[in-house]
Amino acid sequence: MTTDIVLTSAFRGLDPMLRRLVGMLDEPVLTLGIPSTDVWTEGTDFFIQVQLPHFAKHDITVSVENGDIVVRAHHRETEKKKKKKKQYVIRETSDSFYRRVRLPEYADMDKIAAHLADGTLTVTVPLGTLPGSTSIPITTGKPAS
Repeated sequence: MTTDIVLTSAFRGLDPMLRRLVGMLDEPVLTLGIPSTDVWTEGTDFFIQVQLPHFAKHDITVSVENGDIVVRAHHRETEKKKKKKKQYVIRETSDSFYRRVRLPEYADMDKIAAHLADGTLTVTVPLGTLPGSTSIPITTGKPAS
């Protein structure tokens, strides 16, 4: 009688789970319900665009803190329903969003503008002029003492 030895890994069952987890992480962030944020430069402006479809203007604040643009949004909704015999049901929902984006060194802080349209917040930051480069001459021979 021969006995076959089969080698298995204790982690064999984790492989399919790991593949599913990695697949979920590859999906767009929007599927998780997290507002997307895009940051880019175009011409002489720096832009931050945040998708905030469920927030109204009064729910959102944009501020400059220590050289960063900070976008905060908070929305709370409470619905009270009165039923027969003085029974009350309260339904409450709350959404919050926070994003901090470092501003470029030459951002013109006095001209920053924010605009909300169709659930999209766009913050425009004009950039000042970058200082020109300075050429350093190179000498040869013995250094002067």
